[in-house]
Amino acid sequence: MQAPQLETVLLSAAGQPGIPGTQWWSGNNNFEAPPGVSGRPGQNASVPSPGTSAHDLRVRLSYAQDRPGLVQLFGEGPLTGKRWEISRAQNGLLDCRGGDGGDGGKGENGQCGGQGSSGRGATRYSDATCGGPGAPGGDGGSGTSGADGGDAGNAYVTVAEDDLDTLVALEWMTAGGRGGASGVHGEPGAGGRGGLGGSGCSWTETHSHTMTDSNGHSHTEYYTTHHSRPGAPPGPDGPSGMRPFGPLYGGRAGRNGRGEIRVLRNDLTEGTYSSRYQLVVKDFDVIDENMDGINEPGEFLLVQNIQIENIGAMPSPKGNILKILIRPTPWLEPVSSEPLELPREIAPGAIVRVPGVLRALIKNESVPRAPGTTFHAQDTVALVAYFERLQRSLPEFAGGIEVAYQYPLVMSVPKYLDCVAKGDLVQFSWMIKNISTKAYGGESAVCRPCYTHMSDPCGVFDLKYATKDSPHETIDRIDVLDVGSEVPITEDFQVSQSVPVFTTGYIVVSLMLSDPHTGAPRPITSFNLSIQISSSYSYNPLSQFLLVINGSTPNAAILQTMDFIKNGLNLPTDILNLSLIGSFKDPKTEHNVLWNYLGKSVVIFANPMNYFQTGLRDVWDLLDPWEACMLAKRGTNFLFVRPANVNELKAWASQMTAPAFVPQSPSAESVTKLSDVVPRLKPYKYEMPDCILTLPVKKAIFRSLDRTMECRAKTITKQLNRRLPLRRFVVGPCDPDPTDETPISKRKSGAIAVVEGLPYWTKFAVTLQPHADGLTSLTDYNIAMIVHSLPFTDQCAVFWNLLGYDHSSGMSVGLAYRGAALSHFQAGRDPNNVLEKEFLLHRKACEALSWSIATHVTSELSHFCLDSPWPDSSIPKSSVLFELPFLRQFIESAPSAPIITSDFDISSLAILFGAILGTHTKGLLSLGGRNSKVRSILQHHSNQLSKTLCAPDARKKLRKALRASATATKKRLAQAKKAQPQLQRTECVHRLNCQRLEELTLTPGASFLDLSALLGVQRSVCSSSAELAERRRVRAQCVLRMERDEAWSKQMLSDMVNPKEE
Repeated sequence: MQAPQLETVLLSAAGQPGIPGTQWWSGNNNFEAPPGVSGRPGQNASVPSPGTSAHDLRVRLSYAQDRPGLVQLFGEGPLTGKRWEISRAQNGLLDCRGGDGGDGGKGENGQCGGQGSSGRGATRYSDATCGGPGAPGGDGGSGTSGADGGDAGNAYVTVAEDDLDTLVALEWMTAGGRGGASGVHGEPGAGGRGGLGGSGCSWTETHSHTMTDSNGHSHTEYYTTHHSRPGAPPGPDGPSGMRPFGPLYGGRAGRNGRGEIRVLRNDLTEGTYSSRYQLVVKDFDVIDENMDGINEPGEFLLVQNIQIENIGAMPSPKGNILKILIRPTPWLEPVSSEPLELPREIAPGAIVRVPGVLRALIKNESVPRAPGTTFHAQDTVALVAYFERLQRSLPEFAGGIEVAYQYPLVMSVPKYLDCVAKGDLVQFSWMIKNISTKAYGGESAVCRPCYTHMSDPCGVFDLKYATKDSPHETIDRIDVLDVGSEVPITEDFQVSQSVPVFTTGYIVVSLMLSDPHTGAPRPITSFNLSIQISSSYSYNPLSQFLLVINGSTPNAAILQTMDFIKNGLNLPTDILNLSLIGSFKDPKTEHNVLWNYLGKSVVIFANPMNYFQTGLRDVWDLLDPWEACMLAKRGTNFLFVRPANVNELKAWASQMTAPAFVPQSPSAESVTKLSDVVPRLKPYKYEMPDCILTLPVKKAIFRSLDRTMECRAKTITKQLNRRLPLRRFVVGPCDPDPTDETPISKRKSGAIAVVEGLPYWTKFAVTLQPHADGLTSLTDYNIAMIVHSLPFTDQCAVFWNLLGYDHSSGMSVGLAYRGAALSHFQAGRDPNNVLEKEFLLHRKACEALSWSIATHVTSELSHFCLDSPWPDSSIPKSSVLFELPFLRQFIESAPSAPIITSDFDISSLAILFGAILGTHTKGLLSLGGRNSKVRSILQHHSNQLSKTLCAPDARKKLRKALRASATATKKRLAQAKKAQPQLQRTECVHRLNCQRLEELTLTPGASFLDLSALLGVQRSVCSSSAELAERRRVRAQCVLRMERDEAWSKQMLSDMVNPKEE
């Protein structure tokens, strides 16, 4: 029986609480007294009244024979003739408590005294007088002590021996009243402030003096004298009032009453007790039904060896039956037909054992459990005692034992792959362990059939051990599984050849165990394994794209991207699924596959991947940043699609951009003079993608070697930033020669190393918008970013091929990819194939080319001119174009014959080149600056393009369109700078390019990140030995993690994919 919340039937003879003393005042003394007036004293608090004493209550209890479960309460003494009824949903209460004493009062605070009178100001004839003294503050009022609590009354209960069970329906309270809390005296008022002293004064007097000279002429001279009298000090503050000094006390508590039970026995004798019987659970044992040590859903839980103690003052009833059951819980359903009866008349202080066993059914799971979770539930086994006649439980019958519910067999997480390739034979495995104290299985002593069931609900896989009748499910039966032992189970399958790639299959693995009573099989653990169907990696030399995916990449995003590259760009694509091989290494060659795509585009889906059941990995965790730097410098174009952990990508990209680590055996070039460093690094004079340039340094006379090398490194860094602004270098001390035994502090020479990182013209971009679910085609935003990842030389060649043709609805790839510059796009195509000539370059791809080229060039120009010196003599005007590879490539790849024949062509070129022209505006000190040189070059080539590409009648239109586009760009840049003045020029240009992307793709909030937007503007840096060592340590940790992951995945794939027959 579950104890309900009972309503109270109250019989009260309690005393009344006393009235407290004054607790608050009107606040009249909160204001300062008028000037010169003493503060009023605070009023004394009133005296509280004591609580009144309670009266005795006398009642008689009996059971209503004609109304089951009803207890009757009859008044005695002054209550004679009154009657109350207490139902099963109610509880009787006799309130004989004394009234609480009133709390002591709080004295009123004294008023603050008034300010003293002000002194008289000084005049020409009298001094200033001092301010008068402040008036005294008022005394604080007296508080009062708390009043005494009232005495409690007594509760007298008479009950017949046969009705002793009715005592559980009645309670009483006989506590004396609480003494009132002590009051507090009022605070004295502060003395008034002294009066202000008289103010000072000042004045001037003019005097004259008449003099006669030797000629008898008189003249008068005038002069002025200045006088002043000082001000007087303020008067003294008045004295504070007095605080009452009498002690205050809390009131005394009232005398406690008592309860008395008079029992009228059947033999006409009487017994008197101070309280009723109180039975509590002392101890009991909990065991499971089949004695295997596991409390399993579906079996009975047993309670035995129950011990009960009477901690009350009278024996338990002799004539009333008291039964016990297991208390019901959400997991336990007691067998109510099998209660146990407690022994009668248990003496006070006695402990008795209850014979017999209680049972409760452990309920089966009613709520479906999440796949892949092992069942385990906690519960408390407690007992409930109730009188059979009253059907009312004993409230004090408490105490319980914590138990756990689980199954005797547990299944490990299957060893599986979340991505498999068509054609591979894959082996999954799992373990079944017996955690009980008895053997299980169909042929065990308990005869509990158990087996694992694997099913393929979508019909995607060919199960090796399936039968013809059930081709998509297999069963592995367990005959006997001994105590504490484990049994491994393996299943082999292949992907059906009819299943398309980049779909998802499901394998459901369940551990089945028969019900303890019905014998029906039931799943006790299930795993729902989601598996991506992928294609294996195969290198195609003609492929222009590599898509890097993993088992967690959404299939829709993969298929949309593949479809666009194949049908929108008409270019071949390779697929590398990291979940199939565990790294970027080709299993056949053990070389990084990215080296096959130099000068091509690598699109990396950057969602986190489940790495062979060892946790999540980001894609870049499997790529050495030093190797990525080498790939990017050799022309590999990286596009990271929608990374979930942008901050982690930022840290990795920082290592990639400015590598302070080197390969095991780097080549080295040395220069002897500081002035030779930059010339050896100038473009088109010395290429050193993997090389370290070193410069010997000798200790200066008045400096340490470290300080000398630091100053020299800073000088080199400053020169590199001024003369090679679009290239990044790390400059720092070389590691000392380990064979030199001279202490470092005493060495006279060293060397500085210059390591090149990523230049600004390497292509690295990050998309931020998701792929659209439910669509078969790629969104315009992602189309633009795929086009943005194409090599810049290819972008320029395709753009110039578009001019002269109407490509507003797309364009034939035969025309778009014509020319020697795009011969690699034409490789593998049949020139006589009419169908291939009909393929169209996607309309949005044509539009995105202009945006992408303009974005690359404007970003390059803004970085080139950022923080440039004025006047700029570090880069002559004749060399500027060589420092701008994107701009130079775009101009040099332009055709030398007129191709612009329509307004559409004029608009296409004006939108692109006008955005480039508008990026550079005239500044206040533009003459002689780098900006001025760039603007002059742009204007020159703008005129040249107009003359070369246009017929005479179209040149004027093109120049007008260029001016309009450039003006619009300047205006938008000015607006961005005005809205956020703290933005650098590079940031304004990047935001403008994002706005143009938003307009191009009609995607609200569309944006992307390049390296500068991801990391901020990074120039060549000077690093100390400690900083270089830290960078090397971080890289070493990265490589170590990669090696561990590769070894683990290699072993797992070896065990599970095309396993060898044993």
